[in-house]
Amino acid sequence: MKKLLLTAIFAVGLLSSQAQRAGVGTRMMGYMLPKFSYQKALDCPGGEVKPNQFLQIWDAHGGDPEKWVLEVVDDRVTPWVLAIKPVNNLDYALTISNGRFTEGNDIVLQRYTGASNQKWKTTDDGYVISFQNPLWCMKVEAEDKGGEQWHYKPGQRVKLHKRGPAWNYDLSSIWVFKLLEVW
Repeated sequence: MKKLLLTAIFAVGLLSSQAQRAGVGTRMMGYMLPKFSYQKALDCPGGEVKPNQFLQIWDAHGGDPEKWVLEVVDDRVTPWVLAIKPVNNLDYALTISNGRFTEGNDIVLQRYTGASNQKWKTTDDGYVISFQNPLWCMKVEAEDKGGEQWHYKPGQRVKLHKRGPAWNYDLSSIWVFKLLEVW
């Protein structure tokens, strides 16, 4: 685990290979940053943890609403199966709303029950994918600027996205984890 503590920023998918001796119950706290901008972070609006709370990106400021715990819930497979929980209330976890695999469905906070729509895996290139249906991943919703580059601004929600056959490294679907602590 010492090597894991020395790794400051890495693709979220490399967690498994960085701390292979840890097991179920291992928790890694840090920031989830979208690959397109390390100045933005996955954020719980207003720091409010409640049922059906949507998630967003926000300008990174280092507060608790931007800190997440990746908890290993199954280490029998590689990469590990994770629950992603807000640091200020580990009773909740990122959940695919209503368990529906539809384009643009919200990823929300719900009480953690261990349900399959609350379990996530990662890929080596940084996608956070559903354990239940690995064709689906977390993606930052973008604003179409009419043929120009996609535009990302604070407050944009994190949604469910179906990946195509060529994953084409969509930067709005790739996450980096900035590790702060392991326990």
